[in-house]
Amino acid sequence: MIARRHYLIAVTAVTAAVSLCTPGTARFVWGQMRGILPAGHAASRAEVKEADAKRWAAGARKRIAGDADAECAVAFMPYDAAQGGEDVRTATLTTIARMNNVRARYPKRPSVLAASIGALALDRNRTTRLGEIVAVAARGERLDPGNGFFPAARSAALLQQGRNAEGLAALQRAAACLRWNDHVGDVAAGRVRLVQALEREAGVPVPPAPQFNMDLALSAMLSRGALTAADVAARREAAGRPAEGIAIRHALMATGARMRAGSSTLRGSRWGCGLETTAATRPGGAVRVRAQSSEATWAAYIQWLRASGRLTEEAYASSEARRVAQVREIERRQTHRQDAMRRRAMILDLSFRLMALVLAVLALCAIVAMAALMIRGRKSLPMAVPAICTVAILYFAFAPFAAHAQRVGERYLAADSSASGPSLAASFHLPWPE
Repeated sequence: MIARRHYLIAVTAVTAAVSLCTPGTARFVWGQMRGILPAGHAASRAEVKEADAKRWAAGARKRIAGDADAECAVAFMPYDAAQGGEDVRTATLTTIARMNNVRARYPKRPSVLAASIGALALDRNRTTRLGEIVAVAARGERLDPGNGFFPAARSAALLQQGRNAEGLAALQRAAACLRWNDHVGDVAAGRVRLVQALEREAGVPVPPAPQFNMDLALSAMLSRGALTAADVAARREAAGRPAEGIAIRHALMATGARMRAGSSTLRGSRWGCGLETTAATRPGGAVRVRAQSSEATWAAYIQWLRASGRLTEEAYASSEARRVAQVREIERRQTHRQDAMRRRAMILDLSFRLMALVLAVLALCAIVAMAALMIRGRKSLPMAVPAICTVAILYFAFAPFAAHAQRVGERYLAADSSASGPSLAASFHLPWPE
């Protein structure tokens, strides 16, 4: 009898040890416990070894070899992970250098040229980069005719250089285009493939970078060019040449409309609305009004067009004002919906963590209770076995489902917030093999 009890104890201990030491189960259980612990607790801070991060990065780089858009995402890694100060300056130069290497390997790919313009626009000393932006945008305009993005980027750089005649000519070409593709969606898709490659190497879910800055850099550059174009239009109207000013505004407004309608992100559509609103500022060379609402800006511009007898331009501006208002309403609803989804995802993630932790503790307690009952030889052992088996089955059946649900929740939260997973953040700060 005693030998039988010892045999059962040994089998139970070995089964528990194997189950909890299995990489998938152990990583899941410990992940739940670490998620429940306070943020300041040492066990809640996931530290990644530099050697592991380098190995993941090297393996992911091999997986994405030949994927131009994913390599563009790799190039933006240093800037996306930079925290501020000198780190940003160093990261900017590193991003630009990497994008130059990618552009040298894919000189005829429009998405790479668009990403190169975005990288160059990140530099705070942008006056030294404007010439490079003009050259890259000119190549993109030749390779992708009919796409309004490249002549618009070329126009923004030329206007900031003070080359107004060339910049306004490029703006007219952008307004005449019927398509808008800033290729942000292509590079973002490459970024997803990069994250998937890192996940395969690391073996765990890897949230994306803190923030994707390509579209922000492009939109900021186009906005600076739009301000310059609107200022030129206002000066010409004030000088008694309203037809020239209105033509510039119309071209800028049409370019913004292409960006609003053709952007692959809601944020890009918002920036397109910003370009259109900029085109309506200071009608007739009026003094700029600080903190003027978008509605007031459009109303003043439409009224000025009506007073000037430009009925065709008035009708176009009125229709664009309505579309801009619709986009802003969509954005407001989307923001509200995202806030609600974020709250639900956080509640769902925390609930699964708590449930998994409770089941893990119950399973361990059941194993300990079973061992104690076998040692003491209690008659209640046959009654305890079904309860113990039920808890164990629930735990091991729930673990894969909870892990998948947690993975989905973490992906959403990471994509929607500025938080970065420790493993990928560590990889961001390491030199990738060129």
